[in-house]
Amino acid sequence: MEREPQISMTVDDYDAATDSDCESLPASGFRRFGDFERIGMVRVEVDQAKYGVVDKLFRAGMGVLGQEVNVVALHMNSYTTIARHARLEAFRLYSRAVAVKRGGDANIRCGWYGGARDEILGIVNHGFGRCGDFEDRLSNGIGVYLSPANFPIDCAMRAKEDEYGVKHLLLCRVILGNTERIAAGSRQFQPSSTDFDSGVDNPFSPLQYTIWSAYMNSHIFPFFIISFTAPSLTVSGTSNFPCSPRVEFSVVMNVLSRFSSQMTLILKCYNDFQENKIGRPHLITRWRSLAGDKLLLLAIKICGIRPT
Repeated sequence: MEREPQISMTVDDYDAATDSDCESLPASGFRRFGDFERIGMVRVEVDQAKYGVVDKLFRAGMGVLGQEVNVVALHMNSYTTIARHARLEAFRLYSRAVAVKRGGDANIRCGWYGGARDEILGIVNHGFGRCGDFEDRLSNGIGVYLSPANFPIDCAMRAKEDEYGVKHLLLCRVILGNTERIAAGSRQFQPSSTDFDSGVDNPFSPLQYTIWSAYMNSHIFPFFIISFTAPSLTVSGTSNFPCSPRVEFSVVMNVLSRFSSQMTLILKCYNDFQENKIGRPHLITRWRSLAGDKLLLLAIKICGIRPT
Protein backbone atom coordinates (compact mmCIF):
# COMPACT_ATOMS: atom_id res chain seq x y z
CA MET A 1 0.00 0.00 0.00
CA GLU A 2 1.14 3.51 -0.84
CA ARG A 3 2.26 5.52 2.14
CA GLU A 4 -0.07 8.37 3.00
CA PRO A 5 1.15 11.96 3.34
CA GLN A 6 2.83 12.65 6.67
CA ILE A 7 0.52 14.15 9.25
CA SER A 8 1.74 14.92 12.74
CA MET A 9 -1.19 13.51 14.73
CA THR A 10 -1.27 10.64 17.16
CA VAL A 11 -3.69 9.57 19.84
CA ASP A 12 -1.36 11.21 22.33
CA ASP A 13 -2.50 14.62 21.05
CA TYR A 14 -5.54 14.10 23.25
CA ASP A 15 -3.54 14.34 26.43
CA ALA A 16 -3.63 18.10 25.96
CA ALA A 17 -7.30 18.38 24.95
CA THR A 18 -9.38 19.54 27.86
CA ASP A 19 -12.33 21.83 28.50
CA SER A 20 -9.93 24.71 29.07
CA ASP A 21 -9.16 24.66 25.34
CA CYS A 22 -12.71 25.67 24.47
CA GLU A 23 -13.12 29.31 23.56
CA SER A 24 -16.36 31.21 23.16
CA LEU A 25 -17.52 31.59 19.57
CA PRO A 26 -18.89 34.68 17.86
CA ALA A 27 -22.68 34.78 17.65
CA SER A 28 -22.75 33.60 14.01
CA GLY A 29 -20.30 30.79 14.78
CA PHE A 30 -22.29 29.71 17.83
CA ARG A 31 -25.48 29.39 15.81
CA ARG A 32 -23.72 27.14 13.35
CA PHE A 33 -21.38 25.26 15.69
CA GLY A 34 -22.87 25.60 19.17
CA ASP A 35 -23.94 21.96 19.13
CA PHE A 36 -20.34 20.99 18.39
CA GLU A 37 -19.19 22.70 21.58
CA ARG A 38 -22.08 21.29 23.59
CA ILE A 39 -20.85 17.72 22.97
CA GLY A 40 -17.30 18.66 23.98
CA MET A 41 -15.71 19.50 20.62
CA VAL A 42 -12.82 21.98 20.76
CA ARG A 43 -12.69 24.78 18.19
CA VAL A 44 -9.28 24.84 16.45
CA GLU A 45 -8.30 28.37 15.46
CA VAL A 46 -6.72 29.24 12.13
CA ASP A 47 -3.40 30.21 13.70
CA GLN A 48 -2.99 26.86 15.51
CA ALA A 49 -0.59 24.28 14.07
CA LYS A 50 -3.23 21.53 13.98
CA TYR A 51 -5.46 23.70 11.81
CA GLY A 52 -2.71 24.17 9.27
CA VAL A 53 -1.94 20.43 9.09
CA VAL A 54 -5.55 19.32 8.56
CA ASP A 55 -6.41 22.23 6.26
CA LYS A 56 -3.39 21.50 4.04
CA LEU A 57 -4.18 17.77 3.93
CA PHE A 58 -7.80 18.39 2.97
CA ARG A 59 -7.09 21.05 0.34
CA ALA A 60 -4.31 19.00 -1.23
CA GLY A 61 -6.60 15.99 -1.64
CA MET A 62 -9.43 18.05 -3.10
CA GLY A 63 -7.15 20.18 -5.26
CA VAL A 64 -5.66 17.22 -7.10
CA LEU A 65 -9.00 16.82 -8.85
CA GLY A 66 -9.57 20.52 -9.34
CA GLN A 67 -12.12 20.93 -6.54
CA GLU A 68 -12.20 24.35 -4.88
CA VAL A 69 -13.23 24.34 -1.24
CA ASN A 70 -13.73 26.88 1.51
CA VAL A 71 -12.90 25.57 4.98
CA VAL A 72 -15.39 27.13 7.37
CA ALA A 73 -14.24 25.62 10.68
CA LEU A 74 -12.21 22.87 12.29
CA HIS A 75 -13.13 21.16 15.55
CA MET A 76 -11.09 18.63 17.50
CA ASN A 77 -12.53 15.75 19.47
CA SER A 78 -11.79 15.56 23.17
CA TYR A 79 -12.38 12.86 25.74
CA THR A 80 -14.18 14.90 28.37
CA THR A 81 -16.81 12.21 28.90
CA ILE A 82 -16.25 8.77 30.42
CA ALA A 83 -17.61 7.04 27.31
CA ARG A 84 -15.37 8.98 24.91
CA HIS A 85 -12.32 8.41 27.07
CA ALA A 86 -13.15 4.69 27.09
CA ARG A 87 -13.31 4.66 23.27
CA LEU A 88 -9.90 6.33 23.09
CA GLU A 89 -8.42 3.78 25.47
CA ALA A 90 -10.03 0.97 23.46
CA PHE A 91 -8.44 2.35 20.29
CA ARG A 92 -5.02 2.42 21.98
CA LEU A 93 -5.51 -1.12 23.29
CA TYR A 94 -6.53 -2.52 19.91
CA SER A 95 -3.67 -0.64 18.23
CA ARG A 96 -1.20 -2.48 20.44
CA ALA A 97 -3.00 -5.81 20.01
CA VAL A 98 -3.03 -5.60 16.21
CA ALA A 99 0.62 -4.51 16.20
CA VAL A 100 1.58 -7.59 18.20
CA LYS A 101 -0.46 -9.84 15.92
CA ARG A 102 0.98 -8.26 12.74
CA GLY A 103 4.67 -8.23 13.52
CA GLY A 104 4.85 -4.85 15.23
CA ASP A 105 2.88 -2.72 12.75
CA ALA A 106 -0.83 -2.05 13.27
CA ASN A 107 -0.91 -0.11 9.96
CA ILE A 108 -2.66 2.95 11.42
CA ARG A 109 -3.78 5.49 8.83
CA CYS A 110 -5.81 8.66 8.55
CA GLY A 111 -9.24 8.22 6.96
CA TRP A 112 -12.12 10.54 6.01
CA TYR A 113 -15.78 9.84 6.69
CA GLY A 114 -18.64 11.91 5.31
CA GLY A 115 -22.30 12.08 6.23
CA ALA A 116 -25.04 14.37 7.47
CA ARG A 117 -24.27 16.83 10.28
CA ASP A 118 -26.33 14.95 12.88
CA GLU A 119 -24.71 11.66 11.90
CA ILE A 120 -21.22 13.13 12.24
CA LEU A 121 -21.99 14.57 15.68
CA GLY A 122 -23.62 11.31 16.74
CA ILE A 123 -20.52 9.33 15.78
CA VAL A 124 -18.28 11.64 17.81
CA ASN A 125 -20.61 11.50 20.79
CA HIS A 126 -21.73 7.87 20.76
CA GLY A 127 -19.69 5.99 18.14
CA PHE A 128 -20.73 4.40 14.84
CA GLY A 129 -24.21 2.97 14.93
CA ARG A 130 -24.56 1.49 11.46
CA CYS A 131 -22.66 0.42 8.36
CA GLY A 132 -22.77 2.00 4.92
CA ASP A 133 -25.88 2.37 2.78
CA PHE A 134 -25.64 -0.08 -0.13
CA GLU A 135 -29.06 0.45 -1.68
CA ASP A 136 -27.99 2.89 -4.39
CA ARG A 137 -24.41 1.87 -5.02
CA LEU A 138 -22.16 -1.13 -5.32
CA SER A 139 -20.68 -2.23 -2.05
CA ASN A 140 -17.12 -3.20 -1.20
CA GLY A 141 -18.22 -5.37 1.68
CA ILE A 142 -20.59 -4.59 4.51
CA GLY A 143 -18.87 -2.23 6.92
CA VAL A 144 -17.93 1.39 7.49
CA TYR A 145 -16.33 3.05 4.46
CA LEU A 146 -13.54 5.59 4.86
CA SER A 147 -11.35 7.32 2.27
CA PRO A 148 -7.54 7.59 2.52
CA ALA A 149 -6.02 10.86 3.73
CA ASN A 150 -5.05 11.91 0.20
CA PHE A 151 -8.49 11.19 -1.29
CA PRO A 152 -11.19 13.10 0.65
CA ILE A 153 -13.35 13.76 -2.40
CA ASP A 154 -15.27 10.48 -2.19
CA CYS A 155 -16.46 11.27 1.33
CA ALA A 156 -16.91 14.95 0.47
CA MET A 157 -19.41 13.94 -2.19
CA ARG A 158 -21.22 11.70 0.31
CA ALA A 159 -21.41 14.48 2.91
CA LYS A 160 -24.73 16.32 3.06
CA GLU A 161 -25.19 20.06 3.38
CA ASP A 162 -26.73 21.26 6.63
CA GLU A 163 -29.20 24.13 6.99
CA TYR A 164 -26.37 26.63 6.53
CA GLY A 165 -25.12 25.07 3.29
CA VAL A 166 -22.06 23.60 5.04
CA LYS A 167 -20.77 20.02 4.74
CA HIS A 168 -18.86 18.13 7.42
CA LEU A 169 -16.23 15.37 7.31
CA LEU A 170 -14.62 13.36 10.07
CA LEU A 171 -10.88 12.84 9.96
CA CYS A 172 -10.20 9.64 11.86
CA ARG A 173 -7.32 7.43 12.83
CA VAL A 174 -7.97 3.93 11.49
CA ILE A 175 -6.39 0.59 12.41
CA LEU A 176 -6.08 -1.30 9.14
CA GLY A 177 -3.75 -4.13 10.14
CA ASN A 178 -3.48 -6.59 7.25
CA THR A 179 -5.78 -5.60 4.39
CA GLU A 180 -7.46 -7.77 1.78
CA ARG A 181 -9.02 -6.74 -1.52
CA ILE A 182 -12.83 -6.57 -1.48
CA ALA A 183 -14.35 -6.74 -4.96
CA ALA A 184 -17.09 -4.33 -6.02
CA GLY A 185 -20.49 -5.81 -5.26
CA SER A 186 -19.20 -8.01 -2.45
CA ARG A 187 -21.48 -8.70 0.50
CA GLN A 188 -18.59 -9.84 2.70
CA PHE A 189 -19.11 -8.69 6.29
CA GLN A 190 -16.03 -9.97 8.12
CA PRO A 191 -12.40 -10.90 7.37
CA SER A 192 -12.12 -13.87 5.02
CA SER A 193 -9.58 -15.43 7.40
CA THR A 194 -7.59 -14.67 10.53
CA ASP A 195 -4.81 -13.33 8.26
CA PHE A 196 -6.76 -10.11 7.60
CA ASP A 197 -8.20 -7.24 9.61
CA SER A 198 -9.82 -4.85 7.09
CA GLY A 199 -10.64 -4.42 3.42
CA VAL A 200 -9.54 -2.16 0.56
CA ASP A 201 -10.82 -1.75 -2.98
CA ASN A 202 -7.29 -1.79 -4.41
CA PRO A 203 -4.30 -3.13 -2.44
CA PHE A 204 -1.79 -1.02 -4.38
CA SER A 205 -3.56 2.35 -4.48
CA PRO A 206 -6.70 2.18 -2.31
CA LEU A 207 -9.46 4.73 -2.65
CA GLN A 208 -11.61 3.13 0.03
CA TYR A 209 -11.09 1.37 3.36
CA THR A 210 -13.71 -1.07 4.65
CA ILE A 211 -13.80 -1.53 8.42
CA TRP A 212 -16.01 -4.43 9.43
CA SER A 213 -18.95 -3.67 11.70
CA ALA A 214 -17.50 -5.73 14.55
CA TYR A 215 -14.49 -3.37 14.58
CA MET A 216 -16.11 -0.04 13.73
CA ASN A 217 -15.96 1.36 17.27
CA SER A 218 -12.61 -0.12 18.24
CA HIS A 219 -10.57 0.37 15.05
CA ILE A 220 -11.78 3.90 14.18
CA PHE A 221 -11.26 6.95 16.35
CA PRO A 222 -12.57 10.36 15.15
CA PHE A 223 -10.04 13.14 15.65
CA PHE A 224 -11.39 16.17 13.79
CA ILE A 225 -14.51 17.51 12.13
CA ILE A 226 -13.72 19.75 9.17
CA SER A 227 -16.61 21.93 7.99
CA PHE A 228 -16.51 23.28 4.44
CA THR A 229 -18.39 24.48 1.40
CA ALA A 230 -17.65 23.21 -2.11
CA PRO A 231 -20.03 24.46 -4.81
CA SER A 232 -18.07 22.61 -7.49
CA LEU A 233 -19.10 19.24 -6.00
CA THR A 234 -22.59 19.76 -7.36
CA VAL A 235 -22.68 17.33 -10.25
CA SER A 236 -24.45 18.70 -13.29
CA GLY A 237 -24.21 18.23 -16.99
CA THR A 238 -21.79 20.37 -18.98
CA SER A 239 -20.81 20.36 -22.62
CA ASN A 240 -17.74 19.28 -24.54
CA PHE A 241 -17.04 16.03 -22.73
CA PRO A 242 -13.95 14.50 -24.36
CA CYS A 243 -14.52 11.03 -25.76
CA SER A 244 -11.11 9.40 -26.03
CA PRO A 245 -10.58 5.89 -27.43
CA ARG A 246 -7.92 5.45 -24.74
CA VAL A 247 -10.49 5.53 -21.94
CA GLU A 248 -10.91 2.08 -20.45
CA PHE A 249 -14.61 1.88 -19.71
CA SER A 250 -14.29 -0.84 -17.08
CA VAL A 251 -11.78 1.23 -15.08
CA VAL A 252 -13.89 4.39 -15.27
CA MET A 253 -16.98 2.40 -14.31
CA ASN A 254 -15.22 1.08 -11.20
CA VAL A 255 -14.58 4.66 -10.06
CA LEU A 256 -18.13 5.74 -10.92
CA SER A 257 -19.43 3.02 -8.59
CA ARG A 258 -18.17 5.10 -5.64
CA PHE A 259 -20.08 8.23 -6.63
CA SER A 260 -23.10 7.56 -8.81
CA SER A 261 -26.54 6.47 -7.65
CA GLN A 262 -27.28 5.23 -11.19
CA MET A 263 -24.89 2.27 -11.20
CA THR A 264 -27.55 -0.31 -12.08
CA LEU A 265 -28.33 1.51 -15.32
CA ILE A 266 -24.66 2.32 -15.98
CA LEU A 267 -23.78 -1.37 -15.62
CA LYS A 268 -26.64 -2.37 -17.91
CA CYS A 269 -25.39 0.00 -20.61
CA TYR A 270 -21.88 -1.38 -20.29
CA ASN A 271 -23.14 -4.96 -20.57
CA ASP A 272 -25.14 -4.02 -23.67
CA PHE A 273 -21.98 -2.49 -25.13
CA GLN A 274 -19.94 -5.63 -24.41
CA GLU A 275 -22.62 -7.77 -26.08
CA ASN A 276 -22.57 -5.46 -29.13
CA LYS A 277 -26.17 -4.42 -28.56
CA ILE A 278 -25.16 -0.75 -28.60
CA GLY A 279 -22.18 1.08 -30.04
CA ARG A 280 -19.54 3.19 -28.31
CA PRO A 281 -21.23 6.57 -29.09
CA HIS A 282 -24.53 5.30 -27.65
CA LEU A 283 -22.74 4.06 -24.52
CA ILE A 284 -21.03 7.41 -23.97
CA THR A 285 -24.26 9.32 -24.55
CA ARG A 286 -26.10 7.17 -22.02
CA TRP A 287 -23.33 7.52 -19.41
CA ARG A 288 -23.29 11.29 -19.88
CA SER A 289 -27.03 11.35 -19.27
CA LEU A 290 -26.91 9.06 -16.23
CA ALA A 291 -23.76 10.32 -14.46
CA GLY A 292 -23.27 13.84 -15.79
CA ASP A 293 -20.21 15.15 -17.60
CA LYS A 294 -18.57 16.62 -14.51
CA LEU A 295 -18.65 13.28 -12.69
CA LEU A 296 -17.31 11.43 -15.74
CA LEU A 297 -14.43 13.87 -16.06
CA LEU A 298 -13.72 13.42 -12.37
CA ALA A 299 -13.64 9.63 -12.80
CA ILE A 300 -11.20 9.96 -15.68
CA LYS A 301 -8.90 12.16 -13.62
CA ILE A 302 -8.96 9.67 -10.76
CA CYS A 303 -7.97 6.90 -13.17
CA GLY A 304 -4.98 8.97 -14.26
CA ILE A 305 -6.19 9.00 -17.86
CA ARG A 306 -5.58 12.06 -20.03
CA PRO A 307 -8.30 12.36 -22.65
CA THR A 308 -7.33 13.57 -26.13
